[in-house]
Amino acid sequence: MALIFQKTEKIDSALVYFNKALQASYVQKNRLWEGIVKGNIGSIYYNQKRYEEALPLLQKDVEISLGYKLYANAVLSLSDVILIHLAQKNYAEAQNSLLRCDTLLKKIEWIAVDIRAYAKFYETSAIYYETLQAYEQASRYRRLYEDADKAYRKYIKDIDIQRIKFRYNYELKQRDIEKLTEKAALQQTYLYIIGFALATVILMIIVLVQRFYQKNVLMARLRTQNEQIKQNNEQLLLNMEQITQQTQMIESQNQALYASNLSKDKIFSLISHDLRSPLARLKGIVGLLQDDLLSIVELQKILPALENNLDSTLNLTEELLYWAKSQIGGLQVHPTLLNPSLIVQQTIDYLQKTAEAKGILLSKGSLLDLPVVWADENMIKAVLRNLINNAIKFSNKNESIIITADYEPQDTVLFKISDTGIGIKPEIVETMFKNEPVRSTQGTAGEKGTGFGLTLCKDFVVQNGGQIWVKSTWRKGSEFCFTLPVVTAN
Repeated sequence: MALIFQKTEKIDSALVYFNKALQASYVQKNRLWEGIVKGNIGSIYYNQKRYEEALPLLQKDVEISLGYKLYANAVLSLSDVILIHLAQKNYAEAQNSLLRCDTLLKKIEWIAVDIRAYAKFYETSAIYYETLQAYEQASRYRRLYEDADKAYRKYIKDIDIQRIKFRYNYELKQRDIEKLTEKAALQQTYLYIIGFALATVILMIIVLVQRFYQKNVLMARLRTQNEQIKQNNEQLLLNMEQITQQTQMIESQNQALYASNLSKDKIFSLISHDLRSPLARLKGIVGLLQDDLLSIVELQKILPALENNLDSTLNLTEELLYWAKSQIGGLQVHPTLLNPSLIVQQTIDYLQKTAEAKGILLSKGSLLDLPVVWADENMIKAVLRNLINNAIKFSNKNESIIITADYEPQDTVLFKISDTGIGIKPEIVETMFKNEPVRSTQGTAGEKGTGFGLTLCKDFVVQNGGQIWVKSTWRKGSEFCFTLPVVTAN
């Protein structure tokens, strides 16, 4: 949101959202995000000629970027630092920063995404030498800037062209599908007309034959004609049935294609953002360890967050694998005798630290004297983890979650996961537990999801002979329920 306001030159609104993002980085102890936000705020202050405020923010961004080996980002912020020194007529500091920037530039490859750093450095160097009236060097850097800027603009233009080509090809395919559908419908209409015309002609022939031929000859011919009509009708019905099947097949393929595209886009988005980002952060930490830039104390401070980060990535990977297996029919049910009380307790123990990290009370209700159920242990644990994780995700500090299990008269055990969180809007409740991914919503602490969790829960519960549903009141809490069959004497 801050970047959007910045691009539309609504600077005051952009600063409000950048400061909110900065506070969030402090709360989450996210150094990388802190540096990026400070760099953006410093750039705005520089453009507003608020040099004293901009300088420490930009220098902090440079420091953090170097810690993560983000040399291109460091060059961008350090270039603004040079311009500030020039504006303050602090030429010695400007020269030192320029030399440092030139050293960092040698560590950056000339690739499309980082050409902007080259262009920024060349432009800053040209301004520096123009300020010192060294016009020959300024002219050389001005030419280098123009070449780099031209290359970067070409890169942006190529991306736009690729996006336009993709949209054009997609629209062409949609039009082809519509034409095929219209053609099938037109063919079916033609067959109806032909059938009606054929029946009319045959009726007229029968009337004429009855008038001009004797009874025996007429009957013989009628039998022959009736047989021909029967064959024609059978062929006509066969053709109509084939066209109907083709139409249904086209419609089914269209629906499958649409659902496949939605799933593909969702999976690509998750892989490119929710999987890639944690791994990138882990790589940055490993780089710091390799360079001995982290002390034992600092490492111990970030280990809990790193462990939570890896747990989230592992859960996301498991949900993607479960979803993929369920789509290709490769997920098999292996039921065993399960103790409901034990499996609930194991899941609570597994997620207790996650709940405590958010200040949420996670507890269980009465679980005594419950009969055993017949279900796949891994699937049911996955269902409980997903539903309890969702409750934690959408609950605030000092709120509570309770898990209960009760025996029902229909020879089932009813599991309930109840929370006092933010609840679910009625229009969203109606879309839950459909056979497709739902739109993922961030939790109360900004937690991300995959959109596959509830769909997997439904699949697993149904495959184990149970049912699943939800009751929720907006801003008051939710209760997710599912049943499993009890093992009886029969």
